[in-house]
Amino acid sequence: MAARKSRTREAEPPLGLHRRLLAAAGAMATPRRRRLWKWLLAELAIVFLGVSLASLADDYRQHRSDAALGRQVVAALDRSLARLETHERLLSRRMAVDMARFEADRKRGLRPIPPLYREDMAERPPTLVWEALVETGGARVLSPDILFEAAIFFNRMDGLGERYIRYNQFTEQVFLPLARQGGAGFYEPNGALKPQFSEHLERMNEIVLMEKSMAAEGASLRRAIAAMEI
Repeated sequence: MAARKSRTREAEPPLGLHRRLLAAAGAMATPRRRRLWKWLLAELAIVFLGVSLASLADDYRQHRSDAALGRQVVAALDRSLARLETHERLLSRRMAVDMARFEADRKRGLRPIPPLYREDMAERPPTLVWEALVETGGARVLSPDILFEAAIFFNRMDGLGERYIRYNQFTEQVFLPLARQGGAGFYEPNGALKPQFSEHLERMNEIVLMEKSMAAEGASLRRAIAAMEI
C-alpha cells in the first residue's frame, strides 16, 4: 500500500511556476497587505482615468483648433481666388478696349503707342495667400486632392508672375522712355511695328490669356474648396 502511494506521488506533475507564485502570494496576503494592494490599484485607476481624460480634452481642443483654422484657410483662399477673378475681369475689359483702339488707329494709318499691361502698385500679378498658408501650416487642413490642385495652381501663378516680371523689365527699360517721345519711335519707316515691340505686344497678349485661364482654374478650385467639409 505504501509503495502504491509513493508511486502516485511521484507520478503527480510539479506545480507550474505561476501556480507556485500565486500560492506564495496567497500565503503572504495578510489583511493589511490586501488593503495596500487595493489602495495601489485604486491610485493606478485614478491616474489612468486622469491621463485618459486629459488626452480626450487635448484631442477635443485640437479638433476645435483645426476646425477654426480650416474655416480661416477656406475664407482666405476664397477671398484670394475671388479677387483674382475680379482682377482678371477688369484686366480683360481694359486690355480689350486698348487693343480695339490700337487696331482702329492702325487701320486709319496712324502710328499709335502700342497697348501696355501694367500692374497698379505691384511688381507682379497677385499670387495671394498660398505662401502664407504653407509657412503657417494652414495648408494641412485641406484634403489631399485639393492640396495638390492648389499647389499646382499657385505654382502656375508664380510662373505667370515671373513672365510678367520679364515683360515689365522691357516695359520700364525700353518701352516707357520711348513712349514719352510719342508713337513714331515704335515703327519702321514703312509703318510696320518694330520687331521688339511686336514681340512685346505678343508677350502682353500671352500674359492676358494666361491670366484668363488662371482665373477660370481659380473659379473651379474655389468651388472645390467651398464643397469641403470642415
